[in-house]
Amino acid sequence: MNKFLIIKDEKNIGETIKEILDLNDYKTETAENGLIGVAKTIQF
Repeated sequence: MNKFLIIKDEKNIGETIKEILDLNDYKTETAENGLIGVAKTIQF
């Protein structure tokens, strides 16, 4: 399964991308900024 980490600074755009990927059976995770994104990359 492909996984995507979406680091978003624009909430609406990030949520839209997540919804599209989720509907196409991708595993997604979001982060509010780069620092959180780096931390989630280690866990994801």
